Amino acid sequence: MWQNPKQIENKMEVNSQRRLHPNGIPTARPVSWSAIPVDDPAAHEQMIKFVSESIVCDIQGNISSGFMRQVQASKKSGMSPHDKAERMRIIRNMRTTLERLTEELGQKFFEEFRQRPPVGRWYDSWLSNETPQFLRWEQEWALTPEESLATVDARSMGGSIDGRVFGSETTPEVRVEFEEDLEEFEDTQSLAPIPEYRPDAPVTEKKTDGPAPSSTGCQCENGHDDAEHAHLCQTCACSNQGYGCIASCGCDETCQNNFNNIALDKIIGADVKLDPCFITYLQKHKQNENENLTLDYLFDHLLTGLDYVPDGNDKAIDAWRVKWETSYSGPDPEAQTEKLQRELIRLGLGLGDKNGEWFFSFCYSNSERLGSWQQGHQIWHCRDCGTCRERQEWHCGKCGKCTYGTVVPCSGCGGVSDSYHEEHKKNMGGNWI
Repeated sequence: MWQNPKQIENKMEVNSQRRLHPNGIPTARPVSWSAIPVDDPAAHEQMIKFVSESIVCDIQGNISSGFMRQVQASKKSGMSPHDKAERMRIIRNMRTTLERLTEELGQKFFEEFRQRPPVGRWYDSWLSNETPQFLRWEQEWALTPEESLATVDARSMGGSIDGRVFGSETTPEVRVEFEEDLEEFEDTQSLAPIPEYRPDAPVTEKKTDGPAPSSTGCQCENGHDDAEHAHLCQTCACSNQGYGCIASCGCDETCQNNFNNIALDKIIGADVKLDPCFITYLQKHKQNENENLTLDYLFDHLLTGLDYVPDGNDKAIDAWRVKWETSYSGPDPEAQTEKLQRELIRLGLGLGDKNGEWFFSFCYSNSERLGSWQQGHQIWHCRDCGTCRERQEWHCGKCGKCTYGTVVPCSGCGGVSDSYHEEHKKNMGGNWI
């Protein structure tokens, strides 16, 4: 399968969908196409860039919809697991190829029309003499609803009075629908004013994404003997590491450590450290609900979610896919299938170096799926808060909650993250967010 060499070289930028955006920042949208100055080549190029990106967005949206329909069809199919895997491999290859061709189409469109023609632009015939005006996204967000409505020209969204969007007496009409891609908006919090640097700010960040400190026993019942604390050992030092309680814990029949009744060695293997997100998921579920926690149950959800992980993003997952999609003719095929099932579960639910790699998060669940695969360089799991967070968030140990912005002090106590002072030193004298 064809792969873009640059994408293979830099995993961090795979699936980033930057396309024509410089530095990942969306192109400025003209408030009105009729406000673009006739003699401004840069404005013309900007408009063509926006049209190119809109075309790519629309086509890739259709590709994604078709891909999801194929995924659902595979789920309902009566084919064997290996046949389903082969079908999904072909579909993924088709999706990757179509998305690549779409990117090339948008780029070629941009290169073809970016230069202003000497006879005037191909949409000049209906332009009005208006004052040129462009808004950056952050400027547009700053407008009140009334100001926003007042500045948006009807032709910028739906066409001119005669129903045309682009065209003239000598060129064919081209109608383009413009839709704002919400997924490409930057978080508005990143535009918030940043307080002045405080060299004396105390570091209050608490690292919670790793396993809890080792313990020889939790002794939970010593301080919790009333109905108000009926969750005995549900989040104790033992369960926080993914272990059942042991004799030295001093527990009795009131112990509610869910790991006491889960045979994880049969599911994920012996001596495998669990990912914090998987531990939180097991802690939150009652014992009778864990009866569904089987090798096949977890594997089906992880395999289905894997359809949305692009090829070339994770070497370990790519290697596993090759083995899973390769026909096996050796002895005991059932044992081989279980071996590969456990291997995938360890990749998604085992604790390891996931910096830039993918893991399975139970925090991204809905009524149809148990969770979804997430990239470790973008998402981490806060064990104290019990939920997955973006990498821009950090946990304040003093306030006991996560806060956004590694260079922004905690709004509760004024404490800062571990990287707060270092980031300021690296960006001294500039915009250091």
